[in-house]
Amino acid sequence: MMESTPHKAEQALTRIVEDYRRALKAEREFIEWESTHRRDGACDEFAARFYAWLDASEPFVAGQSAIEEQFPELVDELAEKLKALA
Repeated sequence: MMESTPHKAEQALTRIVEDYRRALKAEREFIEWESTHRRDGACDEFAARFYAWLDASEPFVAGQSAIEEQFPELVDELAEKLKALA
């Protein structure tokens, strides 16, 4: 049995909100680390942390694009959900 489009859309929104939460956490961790450690020139660790932030953000960006393309009627709802997390 196929899932209904509203159910798929709600699942997509839920997944994107979780992806956004992980991306925000990674961003905050990166910025916190950078603000206290970057002055020592630790480029290898900087790169590792920066790429961890990017990796955490990619699912959110992909999900947000999918909602915009496949379910444009849900863009405002997504924006409200994301605003509640920021």
